[in-house]
This record gives sequence, C-alpha cells and structure tokens, in this order.
Amino acid sequence: MFGALNMLLSDAILKHGSERAAARALNIPYTTFRNRLQKERSQPAPVLHNPLNVRLVQDDDRPMLVCVIGDFHRAPGDSNQVPVWIGKYLTDMQPDAVIHIGDLGDFDSVTRWIEKGSQKSKTQSSIDEDIEAVAMGFRDMHAHYHPDNTPVLHVTLGNHDHRLWIYEDLNPQTWGTYTAKFTTMLEHYGWSHSPYGQYYTLYGVNFVHAPKHEGGGAISGKTAGQRIAAESTRCIVSGHTHKLSVHTATKLGQNQRIMAVNVGCAMPWGKVKDYAKLSACGWWWGVVMLTIHKGRVEGILAKPMFELEKEYG
Repeated sequence: MFGALNMLLSDAILKHGSERAAARALNIPYTTFRNRLQKERSQPAPVLHNPLNVRLVQDDDRPMLVCVIGDFHRAPGDSNQVPVWIGKYLTDMQPDAVIHIGDLGDFDSVTRWIEKGSQKSKTQSSIDEDIEAVAMGFRDMHAHYHPDNTPVLHVTLGNHDHRLWIYEDLNPQTWGTYTAKFTTMLEHYGWSHSPYGQYYTLYGVNFVHAPKHEGGGAISGKTAGQRIAAESTRCIVSGHTHKLSVHTATKLGQNQRIMAVNVGCAMPWGKVKDYAKLSACGWWWGVVMLTIHKGRVEGILAKPMFELEKEYG
C-alpha cells in the first residue's frame, strides 16, 4: 500500500518541481505531506515503473494558488489566535498570492452608529487603539508566515476600514493623519491596498470587498450571489456578507462562465458581532484557497476555522 502511495507523491514532486509545490497541488499541508513522504520512503522500494512524461509548463499556463482571507474585524482586546493559525497555514500552503478582502478592523471609534453621550460611547475605543488592534493581528500573522516565494499581498479595503476616510473628511483638521498611519502599517508588512469599492484584478479575476450596484450601495439580499455572477464580466471574489457562497453564471460563447465567490469571514469559529446576534446571519468562519487558471476560478478549498485551530492551535 505504502509503495503505491509513495509513487504517487514522488510523481507529484516530479510533476510540480518541488515538495512544497506538490503539497500545494494536492491541497495537503506541507508538514503533513512531509510526514507521509517520510513514512512511505521508509518502506521497501516499490517495483520500478515507467517514468512520467512531464511537460514543462510556462508560468502563464500554470494554475495560480490564491488564499483569500475574509473580514478580519479586529478590535481592541482581541486575544484570539486566528492570525497565528492563518500565518502557519500560509506557510504550509505557500500560495502565489494572499488577498485580504477587507474590513480589517471594526473601527467603532469612528462609527456613526454609536451616539455621543450614549452608554456605549463610554467604553468606545480610540482611533489609535483601533489601528493598533489591526496592527497586532498583522504582526502575529507575519510572525508565523514564512513564504518560500515572493507572494502578492493585497488588501481590498472594506466599508469598516473606509470609516477612517469618512471621519477625516468630516473632521478636516485630522485629514491624512489616521489614514496615513493605517496604510503605512499595511505597507510595513508588504501589503498594497485598493480603496473600498474598487476592483483589484489579479490573474484575470476581480477581487473587491463588496460589489456595488448602480446606486452606489453594496449588492445585498438573498439573491445577491446570483446577481453578482449574472452581472459580472469576470470571475469575482468578495466578502462583506460573512457568508460562504459560490454562484456560477453561464455566458454567451463557447464554454463561457463566471463564478462569484464570497469567502465568509476570518474570525473565531462561531463568533457573531453584537450588531448581528439576533439576526438570521448564516455566517461562515475560515479562509478560502482558490486555484485560478487562465483567468477563471477553477478550484475552491474552504478551510473552516475550527480545522485551522485543530491543526495549528
């Protein structure tokens, strides 16, 4: 049994060029791949087989592995280890790119939903504390993320992040103060960013925190996924709803289709924010690994947060 399995792993290494690349292609964490390979190599040598005919694939034709991190919603006082688990998972999987879909923090310090003088405002955090909470999450993630490649790192800013820009617009004396501190923190860890609502196109796929309709608001409701797929001209990946969903739409032409993926949120499993506790929210918690090939999403691996905790906690 082990001999046959070893041949399969060896073939994967031969085909993909390295152990890490083979682990990624098989959607197996690198440490697990190495453990299996070590056990299998300790078995008697298998019967020789004909070598594979391996075709060298150009980079343009190579499927690209992209990890998408959903809404983080970090807040002052957060002590969960989600960023640590994600960092370790990224190290095992070694994606070509990591996209954070936005809403890095709650930013309740600058929300219009907390009235001045209210009971809740008495425990309201400061803007600096909100930015620091996000910075701590990125610090913990990068302390455990050790890429072997040079991945693309990009954030599509969300509506919660955008609260900083709205606040500075309404308080001109602060113009450029907090937004600069926030974006400088992202750049410190190597992340580029795009404004809330702007599409970021990578490998032919659009990424955005929340697709907007003609009126300027986020497309929402029970049929949002179908509408987004139907109206998109490319495969599109988004967040905002905190729900995991996949919708496809056939387009005119030979084998033309669009896939719309919502990646849920990246908070501890089962955590629901206070504003949604009494709602039928249907949230999903985890990270999503996409295989993108020739401009389309062709593979989806949704990794629940409880599995990340079990493997890396």
